[in-house]
Amino acid sequence: MRFRGLTIVEMAIVLFIMSLMLIIVFSLVRTFSVFKTTQDEAEILKDMYMFAKRSAIKSGQIVYMDINIDENKYIIYRKERKEELKDQILVERNLFFTNKIIYLKLHSGKKIDYGKVTIYFYPQGFNDEVSIYLGSGNHIKKTIIFPRYGRYSIIKSGVFEDMDTTEKILEEDKGANF
Repeated sequence: MRFRGLTIVEMAIVLFIMSLMLIIVFSLVRTFSVFKTTQDEAEILKDMYMFAKRSAIKSGQIVYMDINIDENKYIIYRKERKEELKDQILVERNLFFTNKIIYLKLHSGKKIDYGKVTIYFYPQGFNDEVSIYLGSGNHIKKTIIFPRYGRYSIIKSGVFEDMDTTEKILEEDKGANF
């Protein structure tokens, strides 16, 4: 009588192939955009904004960020000062479809909820002060505040409109959000 079954080698090969498939599936699921929250998107946008600011300071060149509210994306450029002024793309990123930029508010109080907004970063270390409001649909979940001269930016839950207290909040949140 002969038993039909898998040998240990065959079982090891099957387990190896299954584990490889699981690793591939988990890596794809982890990076899939549906799992990105508004907080994740706010952190990424905050980091990209600070990257643009540091790039301007370190390169000694003007860096600017085009935020396209209609297309829900942003591009960071650096002005190259070679023979002619050229724009070099440093970062181009679409926000995940579950999150969107609802509107931006400039220090002047102007609210922009459509079109393209350009924010300049200068080698001297200053930039335009702006608040970016992120959410889904028309519901604002996070406000990211970028001060003009400060080294810090902060993320607040919900709608934050009071620009007069921005410096106070930056002082309170200084260590946690640099």
